[in-house]
Amino acid sequence: MIALPTKLLRDDQIGSGVGMVNLGGQSAGFVAPAVMGFIVTGTGSFDAAFGFPVAMTAMSVVVAATIRATQPKLAPSPA
Repeated sequence: MIALPTKLLRDDQIGSGVGMVNLGGQSAGFVAPAVMGFIVTGTGSFDAAFGFPVAMTAMSVVVAATIRATQPKLAPSPA
């Protein structure tokens, strides 16, 4: 996922794009254990809790497969 901003964004936007990808990963690393804990507490089953990351991975694959990476980079317009 880190390589995706370099393909889709202009040169002056790549740093912000990589930062947003990193923010998403760090946020997921914080939220996912809490969500799994709530699922285990609510259902009493670890099977349901481990279904959560499987479902999120499947959703990520679908989203990643729909991103068009062949867009031409737009040149910044002169002011």
